[in-house]
Amino acid sequence: MQNRKDAGVNEVIASILMVALVIVLAIIIGSIVFGVIVIQPKSAYIPPRVEVVNYSGQQAISLYSRGGDPAVLDKGDGVQYALGIYVENTSGSSRATPDPGVKSFGPGQTLYIYYRNGEYRATDNLTGKTFDKLPPGPLTLRLVDENARLLVYKEGIGMGGEGTVTVSPTPTPSCGTITGIVFNDLNGNGQRDPGEPGLSGWTVQYRYSKNLGQGSGSGDWSAWISGTTGSDGAYTFSSLLYQPTHFYEVRVLLQQGYTTIKPQLVYSFKLTPNENECYATGKDFGIS
Repeated sequence: MQNRKDAGVNEVIASILMVALVIVLAIIIGSIVFGVIVIQPKSAYIPPRVEVVNYSGQQAISLYSRGGDPAVLDKGDGVQYALGIYVENTSGSSRATPDPGVKSFGPGQTLYIYYRNGEYRATDNLTGKTFDKLPPGPLTLRLVDENARLLVYKEGIGMGGEGTVTVSPTPTPSCGTITGIVFNDLNGNGQRDPGEPGLSGWTVQYRYSKNLGQGSGSGDWSAWISGTTGSDGAYTFSSLLYQPTHFYEVRVLLQQGYTTIKPQLVYSFKLTPNENECYATGKDFGIS
């Protein structure tokens, strides 16, 4: 008798749990259908560092990519990550138009948003550009995945009513540093294109000499010194000698299963006390 009662209680509990599960699933499905819950696609964007910089007496907005996969600055079929850059003020929202030749935005790159003839434009180099004062009032910068129509980043840029801003200097690498990225060069062209991921855990090495080119033959090179790429494939060597001038070579050690390194097997260059030559950037290795 007791066993039959216990079995009956268990059946009631099981029925209640089943009904509750059906109700929860119905609520979740209904929320997705009616847009209460939005399933967002994978986004490879890492929030950039945003600053306002001064160039020739005018201001521009600087975006420095700190990581993630490269994204093209447009939308289109077959493009995995397409990034749109929008600037909003009290008058509305405007999409920044990339200058000719400016096609992507990826780790280690800097873009500048400037204002000219009533529109915002995006460039990777302000040299020789002429542009107007940023519009007065507060501005908001929005980064949008154009294919997924997904807002991936938003930041307000405080400005006074006169169009003035607190100006930060253009980011400059520290002296005595070497930086680059090791990436999977899927198409073998030696350049990092959108969709080509960084390779983490790869060994990058450098060596140095201060006598190269002074009749010393081998240049009295140091032993090779190793570092490892981070999760995004980037590497940095810091606190390097550059006073007086030192010569450097950088290479990556090929791992099993890969056969090709582009654009160069070894980078050779020098670091000098000159403020524009005391660091080295863009020492990238495409692996295939």
